[in-house]
Amino acid sequence: GRQVAPTPTAPWNAPDLRGYTSLLKSAEPSPIDPQKRYNLVELINIAQRLNPETRVAWESARQAAIGLGLVESEYFPVLTLSALGGYQSEAFPAPNDVAPSGFFRFDNAGYALPTLNLRWLLLDFGRRGNALDAAKERLLAANLGFNRKHQQIIFNVQRAFLGLASLRGKIAVAQSAVDSARAVREAAEAQLRNGLATLPEVSLARQQEGQAAFALQYVLV
Repeated sequence: GRQVAPTPTAPWNAPDLRGYTSLLKSAEPSPIDPQKRYNLVELINIAQRLNPETRVAWESARQAAIGLGLVESEYFPVLTLSALGGYQSEAFPAPNDVAPSGFFRFDNAGYALPTLNLRWLLLDFGRRGNALDAAKERLLAANLGFNRKHQQIIFNVQRAFLGLASLRGKIAVAQSAVDSARAVREAAEAQLRNGLATLPEVSLARQQEGQAAFALQYVLV
């Protein structure tokens, strides 16, 4: 039969789930264009649109606004119009002595008079007012949470963007130092070959180049 558990002679093999994982992948295309150089505003816009936390905060704020609208609707009168109508048709077989193959058809149509109802609550001893105040506070809290989530995302994107810009600047400075130290070392070696420099001077130039290369690797790591 089919192996369902490992045995001493037949180890358990993990199933191939590549077909399932391919189906679980998002069908939405990536909004990031690898060939484009984005500025800070564009990156913030992408982060706000794709971050699931902003979607949750926006949905909470939208639901709070809907709740406030429902509470405010209780202050308005309610007007309802109802009407009922129907039609029925049934066939009954006729007696054999009257019409052996015949039948009678009974048609009935009925309707009710339309009704118009108006309901307006004028006095509720502050119930709607309290509900309205609570709905406003919930909407304010949802809006503040929504704004705070956007501010947090903007701050994270700015910090990452500025950190990347600072890292690129440090790499450029360290690379420039390596290039300068290499030029000094090459000049010292050329002077040594021409008898215009000493070994300690060349060793110092090589040491400075090594320190500059180490500083560059430290920045890259």
